[in-house]
Amino acid sequence: MAEKNKIGKEKAMKEKKWMALVLAGAMAVSLLAGCGNSKGETNGGTDVKEKKYVQSDVVSTMFGDVKGTMIEDTEIMAWYHIPYGAEPVGELRWKAPSDPENWGDVMDCTEIGEQALQGSGEEAVGTTDCLNLDVYAPTENDGKLPVLVFFHGGNNQTGSTQGDLKGYALAERNSCIVVNVNYRLGLLGFNCLPVLQTEEGTSGNYGFLDMARSLEWVRDNIESFGGDANNVTISGHSAGGRDVMAMLISPTFEGLFQKAIVSSGGMTVADVELSQKKIASFIAPLAVEDGKAATEEDAAAWLLTTSEDVKEYLYSISEERLMLAVGGASIRMSAFPHLFADGVTIPEEGFDTENYNDVPVLLTTGSDEFSMFNSGKVYEDGTIAEEELSAARAFGQKYGSEMYGYFNAIESAQRMKKAGYDAPIYALKCDFGHDSSKMPGFALGAYHGIIISFLEPTSGLRSAFADSFGSEGGKQLTDMLNDYVKNFMDSKDGNPNGDNLTAWEQYDSAKEQYMVLDATKDSATAQMEDVLISSYQQVFEEMDADTTISESAKKAVIAHVMNGRWFSTELDAHYGNADLWN
Repeated sequence: MAEKNKIGKEKAMKEKKWMALVLAGAMAVSLLAGCGNSKGETNGGTDVKEKKYVQSDVVSTMFGDVKGTMIEDTEIMAWYHIPYGAEPVGELRWKAPSDPENWGDVMDCTEIGEQALQGSGEEAVGTTDCLNLDVYAPTENDGKLPVLVFFHGGNNQTGSTQGDLKGYALAERNSCIVVNVNYRLGLLGFNCLPVLQTEEGTSGNYGFLDMARSLEWVRDNIESFGGDANNVTISGHSAGGRDVMAMLISPTFEGLFQKAIVSSGGMTVADVELSQKKIASFIAPLAVEDGKAATEEDAAAWLLTTSEDVKEYLYSISEERLMLAVGGASIRMSAFPHLFADGVTIPEEGFDTENYNDVPVLLTTGSDEFSMFNSGKVYEDGTIAEEELSAARAFGQKYGSEMYGYFNAIESAQRMKKAGYDAPIYALKCDFGHDSSKMPGFALGAYHGIIISFLEPTSGLRSAFADSFGSEGGKQLTDMLNDYVKNFMDSKDGNPNGDNLTAWEQYDSAKEQYMVLDATKDSATAQMEDVLISSYQQVFEEMDADTTISESAKKAVIAHVMNGRWFSTELDAHYGNADLWN
């Protein structure tokens, strides 16, 4: 099979080079003749600029031809579920992704595919055949378009290419290629048990390796879709944003991208040894159920060995059972550890490394990042007096959002600059819908992912607040943010600035400012402002001085609502919360 793949690749690459020569010749003739396609005209000696590249619905990739479809009411072609790796089942379950087999006939990629296998309530849904991606491309363009590769959120446990950002509207609005990636999730994507790491150079970050393979596919194939393989911007939201941040320190991803846009994703890595213990605790009940040990404690100890029996057992567990072995993490690394600092894909020192993949980066956040997560039994079990509940929830939202917002953008910028990060960093905060906003009234405020709502018209939360997003001010802010993003992607140096836009200055640790976006119902605003929160200690001092709730209620919210989150490491240490790994 390896020889077959090799022959197929060589054939495909020869065909690709031949097609490139044909296309180059056609383009040269087009330029000499003064007309790129049937829409080209000349009028009175004045050349009319025309499109040079017309996208076919059938495209050759290194593994075979794929057929796409036109998206209704757009000028965008879509190819769904293109394989970039083989289905990771059987002996491939916990291995780095391998090439898919070459397919002979044209592959039909006109229908949206299934999501990667994941838990949904009490059942597992989706497919293990998940190493695939969707591509969106304008049907007519100038060729060599910038490319955005997007990684969805969902805690690396859930989500799909059709979730956060579908991509076709962004491709049409900003004249770019959008690639949306599926990858292994949950314990299939992230599992660092010792028995799976016995070979030199192995990694438990299998989903992360999938992402790297998808970028290699983009590098090798995207020109066939009209994209520029040397102008690739990686992007992601939430967990996808944290994945993108990890790509900035990963030697595995070196040279695979030129820029990065991060939506609500900060710096998180997991300790390997602690992660192994946690993962063993997830699988231990299955081992007891299957008669491998008498108690969960004994099962966990056995699973932490490198016995061949352990490996055989792990591979015998069905994918569906593995998916349901871990509950939802709700932005808590301790509830589902991933992005292991394995010393292979991610440095053992994590983000304290000085070896970054320096590229221009946009770091974005909203003012109310914690609004979706400000919940817990402590609000319902009588721990907090009923007359204090409203104020306690407001306390949780305010300070949880301050910490989460700082974590998403400014903390990352500070640490990157301290490490000697050379490339430009641009930080952004969105106030749209926040209490102080010129567009008040959102139940969730400037929520987690509000930046994506400006880039993705079908966003569910955008629909929930349709009156605000659909107002003149909301439309202006949508255009403004898209213009910044387009300029950032188009320019080789990642400069988001352009005509009729407020100047967006690079982040400077000596003069801490970020771009702040907001809008009234009639108009949008963008202005550079001083960073409001520049350390966790600043938030702790504010919380300690807050007298809106009693000390007992404050302690309950800090220990049971804000604890253990991505942003809570320093909070838990400062207030002496229990070690959440235990």
